[in-house]
Amino acid sequence: NLGILYYETERYRDALEALIHALNIDETQANLYYSVGLVYEKLNCPHEAAEAYKKAIAIDSVYLDAYNNLGNLLYQDCQFEKAEVVYQKAIAAGLNHASIYTNLGNALIVQGKIDEAIQVYQQALDFEPSNSDILKNLKIARQYRKHPDRLYLSFGHHFYDQGQYSAAVIQYKKLLDISPNPQVYQKIFSSFISLKEFQKARDVLEEGIEHYPENKELQYAFIQMLIDCGQTQAALDRSNSIRKTVDSLALKVQNALMLPILYKESSEIQFFRTRFTEELQILSQELPLNNTQEIEKALNAFNGQANFCLAYQGQNDLALQIQYGQILQRIMSVCYPDWVKPLAMPSLTAEGKIRVGYISFNMGPRRLGELFIGWLRHCDRSQFEIYCYYLDRRVDDLTQQFKTYS
Repeated sequence: NLGILYYETERYRDALEALIHALNIDETQANLYYSVGLVYEKLNCPHEAAEAYKKAIAIDSVYLDAYNNLGNLLYQDCQFEKAEVVYQKAIAAGLNHASIYTNLGNALIVQGKIDEAIQVYQQALDFEPSNSDILKNLKIARQYRKHPDRLYLSFGHHFYDQGQYSAAVIQYKKLLDISPNPQVYQKIFSSFISLKEFQKARDVLEEGIEHYPENKELQYAFIQMLIDCGQTQAALDRSNSIRKTVDSLALKVQNALMLPILYKESSEIQFFRTRFTEELQILSQELPLNNTQEIEKALNAFNGQANFCLAYQGQNDLALQIQYGQILQRIMSVCYPDWVKPLAMPSLTAEGKIRVGYISFNMGPRRLGELFIGWLRHCDRSQFEIYCYYLDRRVDDLTQQFKTYS
């Protein structure tokens, strides 16, 4: 009871300690192992949770919630076949319940077993005929049977957005088999990059470009991959070779502002710096912003662009960065004219303090925020109020530090 109380009040470590103590007294209680599984899930320990659910099932072979939770953990880990086996075992044990059949249907459909999933959803309706979720799943499954490409695209995007890139690749590759398109190749490439499987990423891009040689996005991604891998000359050669066949402002900007990460000798620094300066001047003079289409192309071309490697040359970059900033200001002023109107300086707080805001992706696991946390730690709080806006979902101890100093 103490363990359950701790669990309900979100004191999960204390709950785990109390439940383990209870198991040391009596390890024959399936509900104790089930509760331990719940706690481990809250502590983000899925493997330990799964083991606890297995022990609960070993003691009580008809423990419905333990079967469901175990199967759901396997599903969330993209172990769909194993999840299917768990749900089938529950049914074989006599657990004829709508939730088991629904979960089984979900595990089947993600594997592309659409007909089997439809049959299982229909069985689930035998137990709960008016269940809106089951009816919705059945309707979707029937649509997928007519259009399987939608199935693979939907699940591919779902897993990609959840950061489950291996599962996303499986779905996208199935989609390529029946309905290939360049966007799918790009999604597979991005998935492999996130998995740090760079050779596979390169291979899939080359395959996509072989099928769609004039696709701007695939060519851009391939050149950027070469740049990121330190193959600047190869990237430059590739970019120059496709200039006549692939007309893209984004590719022109990428080419113009291309810089190495490392240099072999000082003459190489001078070559790229001179080239960067000249190309930046051309962009500044010739960037077309005469109509909506040109404005949108310019905005997309510079989106995500940053002169990060310019600082690696060890020279004074102020003039170049000002010139680059003026190009961006031109683009943004025609896109968002309200944003360039003069703003009145806001008044000070009642205590006479100046408010300072920081917005960043780097207040968590990326760790780059460690370079700047000192700005907050050593700020004179008698003169300034600090506000931080974090753009990532992942949190860690660094995130807590930014919270503390905000």
